[in-house]
Amino acid sequence: MRLPCILLALFFCAVAAPGRGVAAGAGTAVTDISQLGGVDYRIDIPANWNHGLVVYFHGYAVDPVTFRPGDALSPMFAPILAGGFAVIQSAYSATGWAVEEGSTDTEKLRRHFIGKYGEPKETFVMGISMGGTLTAMTIESKPETYDGALSLCGAIEPTDRFMQRDFALRAAFDYYFPDLLGPLVPVPADYTPSDDVVRRVAAAWRGVPVACLQRHRCRGHGTGAGGGVQPAAGRGSTLGLSAAAGR
Repeated sequence: MRLPCILLALFFCAVAAPGRGVAAGAGTAVTDISQLGGVDYRIDIPANWNHGLVVYFHGYAVDPVTFRPGDALSPMFAPILAGGFAVIQSAYSATGWAVEEGSTDTEKLRRHFIGKYGEPKETFVMGISMGGTLTAMTIESKPETYDGALSLCGAIEPTDRFMQRDFALRAAFDYYFPDLLGPLVPVPADYTPSDDVVRRVAAAWRGVPVACLQRHRCRGHGTGAGGGVQPAAGRGSTLGLSAAAGR
């Protein structure tokens, strides 16, 4: 968390430097938590608002993101607010790989902010992981709206490429732990990870001998002396198995 905070501090110190033409204002800090079209949102405006705005995209989430009165704001946003910038966040109307919903819902929120609090003098966009994807997409598609962007660990390679990698890891996991997770295809449209699935994967992974991991491959295949699974040499590295079991 420290590196993102440092990057944010440097970025917003730079954009708030003299010569940017942003006038600082005095007032009362605002925390506006509500819903827009049934979607949770959060708006934070510091007392020293300089009439700059940061639009934030959150990352991939299995469980719905919610904003509730009294919830503490992530310390990641501290340098942004300290620099006088307002921050807006949409929870999105969908979970998972919600790039389309995240883009649409956040644009609605930006327009809502303008209608309620006024047109910002400058607007920046930022996000992490899937939010970094949305950040890159937004600054490229709306250059007339945004003055700058900060994509943190953005998933900006072609979507099909990393999805294919995930399926390959899952197939490797099924090879070493057959029938543990059920059929690889078709994936049910309503599938979501559950605590039971996580426990079963963790239990299977704990059964892999430590010595096997240290060698990065195992001789033979089947159950070893320690009761764990021993992958066959040449049929896949334990590093790949680790990634598959840890997802």
